[in-house]
Amino acid sequence: MIDKGLEDLELKVFEYCRDNGLLDLAAIVVGLSGGPDSVCLLTVLDKFKKEGRIRSDLVAVHINHNLRPGACDEDEAFVRSLCGSMGIELFVKSVDVKALSEELGISIEEAGRRARYDYFHEVASELGSGDAVIATAHHADDLAETMMMNLFRGAGLDGLTALKPRQDDIVRPLLCVSKEEITDYLDSHGIRYVTDLTNFEDIGTRNIWRNKIFPYMTEYLARDPKEALASARKLLASDSDYIDRAADEAYSTYKTNLGAFKALDVSAGSLHESLFTRLIRRLWKDSFGNMTDFEACNLELASELIVKDQDGFVTLDMPFARKMWRFGGLAGFCGGDEVGKIAAELASKEGYIISEAEVTLEVRDGICEKIEGTNLIIACRIIENIDDLSYNIHSWICPLDMLSDRGRSLVLTNGAGDLKFTRAGSSCGKRLLDVLADRKVPRPVRRSVLAVASDGVILWLPGVGHAVGFTDALSHERFLRENYEGNYLLVEIKPEDRYDT
Repeated sequence: MIDKGLEDLELKVFEYCRDNGLLDLAAIVVGLSGGPDSVCLLTVLDKFKKEGRIRSDLVAVHINHNLRPGACDEDEAFVRSLCGSMGIELFVKSVDVKALSEELGISIEEAGRRARYDYFHEVASELGSGDAVIATAHHADDLAETMMMNLFRGAGLDGLTALKPRQDDIVRPLLCVSKEEITDYLDSHGIRYVTDLTNFEDIGTRNIWRNKIFPYMTEYLARDPKEALASARKLLASDSDYIDRAADEAYSTYKTNLGAFKALDVSAGSLHESLFTRLIRRLWKDSFGNMTDFEACNLELASELIVKDQDGFVTLDMPFARKMWRFGGLAGFCGGDEVGKIAAELASKEGYIISEAEVTLEVRDGICEKIEGTNLIIACRIIENIDDLSYNIHSWICPLDMLSDRGRSLVLTNGAGDLKFTRAGSSCGKRLLDVLADRKVPRPVRRSVLAVASDGVILWLPGVGHAVGFTDALSHERFLRENYEGNYLLVEIKPEDRYDT
Protein backbone atom coordinates (compact mmCIF):
# COMPACT_ATOMS: atom_id res chain seq x y z
CA MET A 1 0.00 0.00 0.00
CA ILE A 2 1.44 3.35 -1.11
CA ASP A 3 1.65 6.09 1.49
CA LYS A 4 0.28 9.18 -0.31
CA GLY A 5 1.99 11.45 2.20
CA LEU A 6 5.45 10.51 0.99
CA GLU A 7 7.27 11.16 -2.27
CA ASP A 8 9.15 8.41 -4.12
CA LEU A 9 12.52 8.79 -2.37
CA GLU A 10 10.93 9.37 1.02
CA LEU A 11 8.72 6.30 0.62
CA LYS A 12 11.68 4.12 -0.40
CA VAL A 13 13.67 5.30 2.62
CA PHE A 14 10.74 4.89 5.01
CA GLU A 15 9.97 1.34 3.87
CA TYR A 16 13.67 0.46 3.97
CA CYS A 17 13.93 1.76 7.55
CA ARG A 18 10.76 -0.05 8.56
CA ASP A 19 11.86 -3.36 7.03
CA ASN A 20 15.30 -3.15 8.69
CA GLY A 21 14.20 -2.06 12.15
CA LEU A 22 15.51 1.49 11.93
CA LEU A 23 12.38 3.31 13.14
CA ASP A 24 12.08 2.43 16.85
CA LEU A 25 15.22 4.17 18.08
CA ALA A 26 15.64 6.35 21.15
CA ALA A 27 17.94 8.87 19.47
CA ILE A 28 19.58 9.36 16.09
CA VAL A 29 22.90 11.20 15.69
CA VAL A 30 23.17 12.30 12.06
CA GLY A 31 26.64 12.79 10.62
CA LEU A 32 26.22 16.07 8.74
CA SER A 33 28.98 17.21 6.38
CA GLY A 34 26.76 19.66 4.50
CA GLY A 35 27.03 17.69 1.27
CA PRO A 36 23.97 16.43 -0.65
CA ASP A 37 23.92 12.96 0.93
CA SER A 38 23.93 14.06 4.57
CA VAL A 39 21.58 17.01 3.89
CA CYS A 40 19.12 14.61 2.25
CA LEU A 41 19.40 12.21 5.18
CA LEU A 42 18.76 14.94 7.75
CA THR A 43 15.88 16.39 5.73
CA VAL A 44 14.09 13.07 5.31
CA LEU A 45 14.54 11.99 8.95
CA ASP A 46 13.35 15.41 10.13
CA LYS A 47 10.22 15.04 8.01
CA PHE A 48 9.60 11.56 9.45
CA LYS A 49 9.92 12.97 12.97
CA LYS A 50 7.65 15.96 12.40
CA GLU A 51 4.99 13.72 10.86
CA GLY A 52 5.22 11.26 13.77
CA ARG A 53 6.62 8.42 11.67
CA ILE A 54 9.57 8.15 14.04
CA ARG A 55 9.74 9.19 17.69
CA SER A 56 13.53 9.38 17.94
CA ASP A 57 15.37 12.39 19.29
CA LEU A 58 17.27 13.87 16.35
CA VAL A 59 20.60 15.71 16.57
CA ALA A 60 23.34 16.47 14.04
CA VAL A 61 27.12 16.32 14.32
CA HIS A 62 29.64 18.14 12.11
CA ILE A 63 33.42 17.75 12.03
CA ASN A 64 35.52 20.60 10.66
CA HIS A 65 38.53 18.69 9.26
CA ASN A 66 40.53 21.87 8.54
CA LEU A 67 41.78 20.36 5.28
CA ARG A 68 40.47 23.09 2.94
CA PRO A 69 41.27 26.51 4.38
CA GLY A 70 38.27 28.79 4.17
CA ALA A 71 35.99 26.19 2.55
CA CYS A 72 35.82 24.10 5.72
CA ASP A 73 34.71 27.13 7.72
CA GLU A 74 32.08 27.91 5.08
CA ASP A 75 30.78 24.33 5.35
CA GLU A 76 30.56 24.70 9.12
CA ALA A 77 28.67 27.99 8.78
CA PHE A 78 26.28 26.33 6.31
CA VAL A 79 25.40 23.39 8.58
CA ARG A 80 24.93 25.77 11.52
CA SER A 81 22.49 27.80 9.45
CA LEU A 82 20.71 24.69 8.15
CA CYS A 83 20.23 23.14 11.59
CA GLY A 84 19.15 26.49 13.00
CA SER A 85 16.44 26.84 10.37
CA MET A 86 15.24 23.28 11.03
CA GLY A 87 15.34 23.58 14.82
CA ILE A 88 17.79 20.68 15.15
CA GLU A 89 20.51 20.67 17.79
CA LEU A 90 23.99 20.64 16.24
CA PHE A 91 27.30 19.52 17.74
CA VAL A 92 30.47 20.78 16.06
CA LYS A 93 34.10 19.84 16.62
CA SER A 94 37.24 21.18 14.93
CA VAL A 95 40.00 18.61 14.27
CA ASP A 96 43.39 19.03 12.58
CA VAL A 97 43.05 15.85 10.53
CA LYS A 98 46.38 16.30 8.73
CA ALA A 99 48.23 16.49 12.05
CA LEU A 100 46.25 13.51 13.32
CA SER A 101 47.22 11.41 10.28
CA GLU A 102 50.90 12.24 10.81
CA GLU A 103 50.67 11.49 14.53
CA LEU A 104 49.05 8.08 13.97
CA GLY A 105 50.97 7.24 10.81
CA ILE A 106 47.79 6.68 8.78
CA SER A 107 46.27 8.21 5.66
CA ILE A 108 44.35 11.46 5.82
CA GLU A 109 41.26 9.53 4.70
CA GLU A 110 41.53 7.14 7.64
CA ALA A 111 42.37 9.93 10.10
CA GLY A 112 39.27 11.84 9.02
CA ARG A 113 37.12 8.73 9.39
CA ARG A 114 38.45 8.08 12.89
CA ALA A 115 37.92 11.68 13.94
CA ARG A 116 34.33 11.60 12.71
CA TYR A 117 33.32 8.33 14.30
CA ASP A 118 35.09 9.09 17.59
CA TYR A 119 33.07 12.29 17.90
CA PHE A 120 29.85 10.63 16.70
CA HIS A 121 30.19 8.04 19.47
CA GLU A 122 31.08 10.70 22.02
CA VAL A 123 27.91 12.67 21.25
CA ALA A 124 25.79 9.50 21.20
CA SER A 125 27.04 8.49 24.65
CA GLU A 126 26.40 11.98 26.04
CA LEU A 127 22.77 11.87 24.95
CA GLY A 128 22.13 9.26 27.61
CA SER A 129 19.53 7.47 25.50
CA GLY A 130 19.38 3.71 25.76
CA ASP A 131 19.43 3.05 22.02
CA ALA A 132 21.20 6.06 20.51
CA VAL A 133 22.53 5.29 17.03
CA ILE A 134 24.71 7.08 14.51
CA ALA A 135 23.13 7.62 11.09
CA THR A 136 25.48 7.95 8.14
CA ALA A 137 24.50 8.98 4.62
CA HIS A 138 25.93 6.04 2.68
CA HIS A 139 23.81 5.36 -0.39
CA ALA A 140 23.50 2.65 -3.04
CA ASP A 141 26.48 3.89 -5.08
CA ASP A 142 28.68 3.63 -1.98
CA LEU A 143 27.90 -0.11 -1.82
CA ALA A 144 29.62 -0.73 -5.15
CA GLU A 145 32.59 1.51 -4.35
CA THR A 146 33.11 -0.08 -0.94
CA MET A 147 32.76 -3.58 -2.35
CA MET A 148 35.48 -3.02 -4.96
CA MET A 149 37.79 -1.17 -2.56
CA ASN A 150 37.56 -4.05 -0.10
CA LEU A 151 37.99 -6.67 -2.84
CA PHE A 152 41.33 -5.18 -3.85
CA ARG A 153 42.39 -4.90 -0.23
CA GLY A 154 42.07 -8.67 -0.02
CA ALA A 155 38.89 -8.68 2.05
CA GLY A 156 36.74 -11.75 2.51
CA LEU A 157 32.99 -12.19 2.52
CA ASP A 158 32.43 -9.70 5.34
CA GLY A 159 34.33 -6.99 3.48
CA LEU A 160 32.46 -7.62 0.25
CA THR A 161 29.11 -7.30 2.03
CA ALA A 162 30.02 -4.35 4.22
CA LEU A 163 27.70 -1.37 4.70
CA LYS A 164 24.69 -3.17 6.09
CA PRO A 165 21.49 -1.32 7.10
CA ARG A 166 22.58 -1.58 10.73
CA GLN A 167 25.88 -2.63 12.22
CA ASP A 168 25.92 -2.29 15.99
CA ASP A 169 25.16 1.40 16.63
CA ILE A 170 25.62 2.55 13.00
CA VAL A 171 22.53 2.84 10.77
CA ARG A 172 22.41 3.68 7.05
CA PRO A 173 18.88 4.69 6.00
CA LEU A 174 19.86 5.77 2.45
CA LEU A 175 21.36 2.52 1.16
CA CYS A 176 18.19 1.95 -0.86
CA VAL A 177 18.60 5.07 -3.03
CA SER A 178 21.22 6.19 -5.54
CA LYS A 179 23.28 9.37 -5.65
CA GLU A 180 21.23 10.54 -8.63
CA GLU A 181 17.97 10.06 -6.72
CA ILE A 182 19.39 12.06 -3.81
CA THR A 183 20.46 15.06 -5.89
CA ASP A 184 17.20 14.98 -7.89
CA TYR A 185 15.23 15.06 -4.63
CA LEU A 186 17.16 18.01 -3.24
CA ASP A 187 17.14 19.98 -6.48
CA SER A 188 13.40 19.44 -7.03
CA HIS A 189 12.73 20.91 -3.56
CA GLY A 190 15.23 23.74 -3.86
CA ILE A 191 17.18 22.40 -0.87
CA ARG A 192 20.68 23.85 -0.72
CA TYR A 193 23.79 21.86 0.02
CA VAL A 194 27.55 22.36 -0.26
CA THR A 195 29.78 20.65 -2.77
CA ASP A 196 33.18 19.36 -1.69
CA LEU A 197 35.27 19.92 -4.80
CA THR A 198 37.82 17.37 -3.60
CA ASN A 199 35.22 14.70 -4.35
CA PHE A 200 35.92 15.37 -8.04
CA GLU A 201 39.68 15.15 -7.65
CA ASP A 202 41.56 11.88 -8.02
CA ILE A 203 42.67 12.01 -4.39
CA GLY A 204 41.97 9.05 -2.14
CA THR A 205 40.99 5.51 -3.03
CA ARG A 206 37.24 6.09 -3.10
CA ASN A 207 37.51 9.08 -5.42
CA ILE A 208 39.65 7.11 -7.87
CA TRP A 209 37.04 4.33 -8.04
CA ARG A 210 34.23 6.88 -8.34
CA ASN A 211 35.80 9.24 -10.88
CA LYS A 212 38.02 7.01 -12.99
CA ILE A 213 37.57 3.24 -12.65
CA PHE A 214 33.77 2.98 -12.65
CA PRO A 215 33.31 5.39 -15.59
CA TYR A 216 35.93 3.39 -17.51
CA MET A 217 34.17 0.11 -16.72
CA THR A 218 30.81 1.60 -17.72
CA GLU A 219 32.22 2.60 -21.09
CA TYR A 220 33.45 -0.89 -21.97
CA LEU A 221 30.99 -3.21 -20.24
CA ALA A 222 27.56 -4.15 -21.57
CA ARG A 223 26.03 -3.69 -18.11
CA ASP A 224 26.31 -0.94 -15.52
CA PRO A 225 29.01 -2.33 -13.19
CA LYS A 226 27.24 -0.92 -10.14
CA GLU A 227 24.09 -2.88 -11.01
CA ALA A 228 26.13 -6.05 -11.55
CA LEU A 229 27.90 -5.56 -8.24
CA ALA A 230 24.58 -4.97 -6.50
CA SER A 231 23.32 -8.35 -7.79
CA ALA A 232 26.50 -10.12 -6.74
CA ARG A 233 26.41 -8.45 -3.34
CA LYS A 234 22.84 -9.61 -2.76
CA LEU A 235 23.89 -13.23 -3.31
CA LEU A 236 27.00 -12.86 -1.17
CA ALA A 237 25.01 -11.16 1.60
CA SER A 238 22.68 -14.15 1.76
CA ASP A 239 25.65 -16.50 2.16
CA SER A 240 27.21 -14.18 4.71
CA ASP A 241 24.01 -14.09 6.74
CA TYR A 242 23.85 -17.89 6.80
CA ILE A 243 27.46 -18.20 7.98
CA ASP A 244 26.95 -15.43 10.54
CA ARG A 245 24.04 -17.33 12.08
CA ALA A 246 26.16 -20.47 12.29
CA ALA A 247 28.93 -18.39 13.85
CA ASP A 248 26.49 -16.98 16.42
CA GLU A 249 25.61 -20.51 17.45
CA ALA A 250 29.24 -21.61 17.59
CA TYR A 251 30.31 -18.53 19.52
CA SER A 252 27.73 -19.17 22.22
CA THR A 253 29.10 -22.73 22.49
CA TYR A 254 32.81 -21.96 22.63
CA LYS A 255 32.80 -18.59 24.44
CA THR A 256 33.24 -18.46 28.18
CA ASN A 257 33.32 -15.63 30.70
CA LEU A 258 36.44 -15.22 32.79
CA GLY A 259 35.51 -12.60 35.35
CA ALA A 260 35.15 -9.39 33.35
CA PHE A 261 36.94 -10.95 30.36
CA LYS A 262 35.78 -13.11 27.47
CA ALA A 263 37.63 -16.19 26.24
CA LEU A 264 37.33 -18.95 23.66
CA ASP A 265 37.76 -22.64 24.28
CA VAL A 266 40.72 -23.59 22.08
CA SER A 267 38.81 -26.61 20.79
CA ALA A 268 37.12 -24.06 18.50
CA GLY A 269 40.23 -24.49 16.38
CA SER A 270 38.75 -27.74 15.06
CA LEU A 271 35.90 -25.87 13.37
CA HIS A 272 35.89 -25.03 9.68
CA GLU A 273 38.18 -22.06 9.06
CA SER A 274 35.26 -19.89 7.96
CA LEU A 275 33.60 -20.28 11.36
CA PHE A 276 36.80 -20.38 13.42
CA THR A 277 38.11 -17.07 12.11
CA ARG A 278 34.73 -15.44 12.67
CA LEU A 279 34.80 -16.54 16.30
CA ILE A 280 38.20 -14.90 16.78
CA ARG A 281 36.97 -11.65 15.22
CA ARG A 282 33.87 -11.74 17.42
CA LEU A 283 36.02 -12.31 20.47
CA TRP A 284 38.10 -9.23 19.58
CA LYS A 285 34.96 -7.15 19.09
CA ASP A 286 33.39 -8.55 22.27
CA SER A 287 36.55 -7.63 24.17
CA PHE A 288 37.08 -4.10 22.83
CA GLY A 289 33.79 -2.98 21.26
CA ASN A 290 34.99 -2.59 17.67
CA MET A 291 37.13 -4.15 14.95
CA THR A 292 39.44 -1.17 14.49
CA ASP A 293 42.92 -2.21 13.24
CA PHE A 294 42.32 -5.94 13.71
CA GLU A 295 43.66 -6.99 10.32
CA ALA A 296 44.27 -10.22 8.43
CA CYS A 297 47.82 -10.53 9.77
CA ASN A 298 46.54 -10.25 13.36
CA LEU A 299 43.84 -12.83 12.66
CA GLU A 300 46.43 -15.24 11.27
CA LEU A 301 48.69 -14.90 14.34
CA ALA A 302 45.73 -15.31 16.70
CA SER A 303 44.60 -18.44 14.86
CA GLU A 304 48.08 -19.95 15.10
CA LEU A 305 48.27 -19.30 18.84
CA ILE A 306 44.97 -21.11 19.40
CA VAL A 307 45.61 -24.20 17.27
CA LYS A 308 49.27 -24.68 18.19
CA ASP A 309 50.15 -26.75 21.25
CA GLN A 310 51.28 -24.36 23.97
CA ASP A 311 52.78 -24.96 27.37
CA GLY A 312 51.90 -22.60 30.22
CA PHE A 313 50.76 -18.99 29.95
CA VAL A 314 51.60 -17.42 26.57
CA THR A 315 50.97 -13.89 25.30
CA LEU A 316 51.12 -12.30 21.86
CA ASP A 317 51.34 -8.61 20.87
CA MET A 318 48.26 -7.14 19.16
CA PRO A 319 47.31 -3.67 17.81
CA PHE A 320 46.91 -0.74 20.24
CA ALA A 321 49.41 -2.37 22.65
CA ARG A 322 46.82 -5.03 23.38
CA LYS A 323 47.62 -8.67 24.03
CA MET A 324 46.33 -12.06 23.07
CA TRP A 325 46.83 -14.74 25.71
CA ARG A 326 46.47 -18.49 25.89
CA PHE A 327 46.51 -20.73 28.93
CA GLY A 328 45.46 -24.35 29.03
CA GLY A 329 42.24 -24.72 27.07
CA LEU A 330 41.37 -21.02 26.88
CA ALA A 331 42.47 -18.04 24.79
CA GLY A 332 41.42 -14.42 24.71
CA PHE A 333 42.36 -10.75 24.35
CA CYS A 334 43.10 -8.07 26.93
CA GLY A 335 44.65 -4.65 27.29
CA GLY A 336 48.41 -4.56 27.62
CA ASP A 337 48.09 -3.54 31.27
CA GLU A 338 45.55 -6.29 32.03
CA VAL A 339 47.81 -9.33 31.66
CA GLY A 340 48.13 -9.64 35.44
CA LYS A 341 44.34 -9.52 35.85
CA ILE A 342 43.86 -12.25 33.26
CA ALA A 343 46.54 -14.37 34.93
CA ALA A 344 44.78 -13.90 38.28
CA GLU A 345 41.43 -14.94 36.80
CA LEU A 346 43.00 -18.04 35.25
CA ALA A 347 44.74 -19.03 38.48
CA SER A 348 41.53 -18.43 40.45
CA LYS A 349 39.67 -20.64 38.01
CA GLU A 350 42.15 -23.41 38.87
CA GLY A 351 41.35 -22.97 42.57
CA TYR A 352 44.23 -20.74 43.72
CA ILE A 353 43.46 -17.67 45.80
CA ILE A 354 45.10 -14.56 44.41
CA SER A 355 45.59 -11.10 45.87
CA GLU A 356 47.73 -8.37 44.36
CA ALA A 357 47.62 -6.52 47.69
CA GLU A 358 50.16 -7.38 50.38
CA VAL A 359 48.45 -9.88 52.68
CA THR A 360 49.66 -10.86 56.16
CA LEU A 361 46.77 -12.07 58.26
CA GLU A 362 46.92 -14.02 61.54
CA VAL A 363 44.93 -17.27 61.39
CA ARG A 364 43.38 -18.10 64.78
CA ASP A 365 40.19 -19.29 66.40
CA GLY A 366 37.32 -16.82 66.16
CA ILE A 367 38.54 -14.62 63.32
CA CYS A 368 36.26 -13.61 60.47
CA GLU A 369 38.10 -11.07 58.34
CA LYS A 370 38.15 -9.85 54.76
CA ILE A 371 41.21 -10.80 52.75
CA GLU A 372 42.62 -7.61 51.28
CA GLY A 373 42.55 -7.41 47.49
CA THR A 374 39.77 -10.00 47.19
CA ASN A 375 36.05 -10.40 47.78
CA LEU A 376 36.78 -13.23 50.20
CA ILE A 377 36.75 -13.65 53.95
CA ILE A 378 38.69 -16.07 56.11
CA ALA A 379 36.94 -17.53 59.14
CA CYS A 380 38.25 -19.94 61.78
CA ARG A 381 36.64 -21.88 64.59
CA ILE A 382 37.47 -24.82 66.83
CA ILE A 383 35.28 -27.89 66.31
CA GLU A 384 35.01 -31.21 68.07
CA ASN A 385 32.84 -33.30 65.74
CA ILE A 386 33.96 -33.39 62.13
CA ASP A 387 31.77 -36.22 60.92
CA ASP A 388 29.11 -33.96 59.39
CA LEU A 389 31.46 -31.49 57.74
CA SER A 390 31.55 -31.09 53.97
CA TYR A 391 34.84 -30.57 52.18
CA ASN A 392 35.98 -28.19 49.47
CA ILE A 393 39.28 -26.92 48.09
CA HIS A 394 39.10 -23.75 50.19
CA SER A 395 38.64 -25.33 53.61
CA TRP A 396 41.27 -26.93 55.86
CA ILE A 397 40.83 -28.91 59.07
CA CYS A 398 43.87 -29.08 61.28
CA PRO A 399 44.30 -30.94 64.63
CA LEU A 400 45.21 -28.42 67.30
CA ASP A 401 47.85 -30.71 68.79
CA MET A 402 49.69 -30.70 65.49
CA LEU A 403 50.00 -26.97 65.73
CA SER A 404 51.14 -26.87 69.35
CA ASP A 405 54.77 -27.37 68.46
CA ARG A 406 54.47 -24.27 66.24
CA GLY A 407 52.75 -22.28 68.95
CA ARG A 408 49.60 -22.16 66.83
CA SER A 409 51.10 -19.16 65.09
CA LEU A 410 49.55 -19.34 61.64
CA VAL A 411 49.68 -16.62 59.00
CA LEU A 412 47.75 -16.30 55.73
CA THR A 413 50.11 -14.60 53.31
CA ASN A 414 51.00 -14.15 49.65
CA GLY A 415 54.63 -13.66 50.61
CA ALA A 416 55.36 -17.36 50.90
CA GLY A 417 56.86 -17.88 47.43
CA ASP A 418 60.28 -18.80 48.74
CA LEU A 419 58.99 -20.99 51.60
CA LYS A 420 59.02 -24.77 51.35
CA PHE A 421 55.85 -26.78 50.81
CA THR A 422 55.87 -30.51 51.56
CA ARG A 423 52.57 -32.11 50.77
CA ALA A 424 51.18 -34.59 53.33
CA GLY A 425 52.45 -38.08 52.63
CA SER A 426 55.42 -36.83 50.64
CA SER A 427 59.02 -37.16 51.75
CA CYS A 428 60.35 -34.16 49.85
CA GLY A 429 59.22 -30.61 49.35
CA LYS A 430 59.89 -27.65 47.07
CA ARG A 431 59.78 -23.90 47.17
CA LEU A 432 56.25 -22.70 46.57
CA LEU A 433 57.35 -20.82 43.43
CA ASP A 434 58.73 -24.07 42.01
CA VAL A 435 55.53 -25.92 42.90
CA LEU A 436 53.48 -23.28 41.10
CA ALA A 437 55.78 -23.38 38.07
CA ASP A 438 55.40 -27.17 37.90
CA ARG A 439 51.63 -26.73 38.01
CA LYS A 440 51.75 -24.17 35.16
CA VAL A 441 50.37 -21.30 37.21
CA PRO A 442 50.80 -18.11 35.11
CA ARG A 443 54.11 -16.46 36.01
CA PRO A 444 52.64 -12.94 36.57
CA VAL A 445 50.69 -14.13 39.64
CA ARG A 446 52.93 -16.73 41.23
CA ARG A 447 53.97 -14.34 43.99
CA SER A 448 50.34 -13.38 44.59
CA VAL A 449 49.15 -16.88 45.56
CA LEU A 450 47.92 -17.11 49.15
CA ALA A 451 49.05 -19.82 51.54
CA VAL A 452 48.91 -20.50 55.29
CA ALA A 453 52.39 -20.73 56.78
CA SER A 454 54.00 -21.14 60.18
CA ASP A 455 57.64 -20.92 61.26
CA GLY A 456 58.95 -20.71 57.70
CA VAL A 457 57.03 -23.61 56.18
CA ILE A 458 53.71 -23.83 54.34
CA LEU A 459 51.02 -25.87 56.09
CA TRP A 460 48.14 -25.33 53.66
CA LEU A 461 47.98 -24.19 50.05
CA PRO A 462 44.31 -23.47 49.23
CA GLY A 463 43.24 -25.13 46.03
CA VAL A 464 46.17 -27.57 46.09
CA GLY A 465 46.66 -29.39 49.36
CA HIS A 466 48.09 -29.45 52.86
CA ALA A 467 51.13 -30.45 54.85
CA VAL A 468 49.24 -31.32 58.04
CA GLY A 469 45.56 -32.00 58.78
CA PHE A 470 43.17 -32.78 55.96
CA THR A 471 41.05 -31.14 53.25
CA ASP A 472 38.87 -33.94 51.88
CA ALA A 473 37.28 -37.26 52.81
CA LEU A 474 40.26 -39.27 51.58
CA SER A 475 42.86 -37.35 53.58
CA HIS A 476 40.48 -37.48 56.58
CA GLU A 477 40.30 -41.25 56.31
CA ARG A 478 44.07 -41.49 56.21
CA PHE A 479 44.34 -39.19 59.19
CA LEU A 480 41.89 -41.25 61.26
CA ARG A 481 44.25 -44.16 61.11
CA GLU A 482 46.32 -42.23 63.62
CA ASN A 483 43.34 -42.40 66.05
CA TYR A 484 43.42 -38.70 66.84
CA GLU A 485 40.84 -37.69 69.43
CA GLY A 486 41.58 -34.04 70.08
CA ASN A 487 39.95 -30.83 68.82
CA TYR A 488 40.33 -29.34 65.37
CA LEU A 489 40.75 -25.90 63.85
CA LEU A 490 38.48 -25.37 60.84
CA VAL A 491 39.75 -22.70 58.44
CA GLU A 492 37.38 -21.61 55.67
CA ILE A 493 37.79 -19.12 52.84
CA LYS A 494 34.54 -18.06 51.19
CA PRO A 495 33.07 -15.18 49.17
CA GLU A 496 31.72 -12.44 51.41
CA ASP A 497 28.19 -12.71 50.06
CA ARG A 498 28.07 -16.47 50.65
CA TYR A 499 29.36 -16.60 54.18
CA ASP A 500 26.75 -17.32 56.81
CA THR A 501 27.92 -15.83 60.08
